[in-house]
Amino acid sequence: MAFRNLAVLACMFTCAASAFARAEFASLAQAQAAFATGDPADRERAYRYVLDAAGAADGRNASAWLQVLRTMAVALGRVSEYDGVCERGFSSPDEAVRFASLMAIALSPSASRAPEDFVSRLEGAARGGVALDVAHRIEALKTAADFRTARLMDGRGAEALLDEAIGLAGEDAARVLLLRQRKVEAFMAARMDAETEREATAWFLRAPRRA
Repeated sequence: MAFRNLAVLACMFTCAASAFARAEFASLAQAQAAFATGDPADRERAYRYVLDAAGAADGRNASAWLQVLRTMAVALGRVSEYDGVCERGFSSPDEAVRFASLMAIALSPSASRAPEDFVSRLEGAARGGVALDVAHRIEALKTAADFRTARLMDGRGAEALLDEAIGLAGEDAARVLLLRQRKVEAFMAARMDAETEREATAWFLRAPRRA
């Protein structure tokens, strides 16, 4: 009986501590300010708060929470936890959360270590692996094209992805995507011409982000 009471008390203490941690900050800005103090205890509390909140954020807020979580996770060397929140977001019933999670995982530091894997994730999502609407599928294809161009130096693959996006887009959006495709071609051509590389790179980076 005594052991059972101790267990109940321990559970109550743990739950109370968890509730206190969640209520400790009233906003994302407060958590960021606490993290910025540099104090290890403050940083940990702020990080746990943002980690929990990012996992529960709705479509309107998911991108902002994930962006801050990424910064904190990188600073603490806990990128795998950030990736885990993004992965769980793929199965959210909220379309905007699924898309925010997709874009967030594409921006993970892990992408620099295995860009091919992240391109595959984006392509799979655009083709139905993650149920996105047409506008988000187009954006996923464009982001995958960026990865192929800038990280994998794969101009042909990028052009194929943009062809696919053009096939999904309306006439006006297709014109924007065609312009983007020409910029991919210019970027790739610049890799063989050092004198024009800087100009073409800047041109590519100014490509429209949304159709």
